[in-house]
Amino acid sequence: DDFNIWCSRFRRYLTLAHVDNEHAIMLFLNQMDDRTSKKLDPVARSMTATERADPSLFIPIFERKIYPESETKSLRVEITHLKQEAGETVEDFAIKIQDMAHKIWGSISRDSPGDEMCYSIFLGGLRKSEIRADVMRDEATSFEEAVEAANKAEKIFMSSRNQPTSHTVEPAAILQVDRACEATLQARATYTAPESARLYHETITLLEGVMLEADGGT
Repeated sequence: DDFNIWCSRFRRYLTLAHVDNEHAIMLFLNQMDDRTSKKLDPVARSMTATERADPSLFIPIFERKIYPESETKSLRVEITHLKQEAGETVEDFAIKIQDMAHKIWGSISRDSPGDEMCYSIFLGGLRKSEIRADVMRDEATSFEEAVEAANKAEKIFMSSRNQPTSHTVEPAAILQVDRACEATLQARATYTAPESARLYHETITLLEGVMLEADGGT
């Protein structure tokens, strides 16, 4: 169903199986269903010999055929508005972002523009400010690390949800943390490193103060 995810798996298969690049394109096309084959076969025939012999060249060409520029432009707008919905787990929200990101950028590697965007969208779209705060405290620097930290925080939050506790955090403090996190995300999105670093450390200091207050000052 998701062509980009399939392409990512195919790249891994080529590496693990030590497939000769010369035969990779035939193996690739042989795995397609009839409908997709009708789209890709003419594209393959129009490629140069160099493109056909190199998976790093022919796979992106096929991806652009399946997801034309006009479609990816609309997806780039749509992905920025994604939010975690009520009843949706952190993992499901992350998968929703990842699926759309694959269609826009293909594979997402650490420190790539796609990874930076997914990180910001994920953190900004989380419903629970407590989980967002935990991700910030965990110093996650990539989309994958942010998802891992959020999953861990969600499990802790769910397990302690119904347990009585004397620890409370004032709503004003939660709002202050949310605003600090949002400022850090905006600085990160605009790639202003000094400002991002300053706001990040201010946010961490604020979080530590709020958590200390919730623990009764101990």
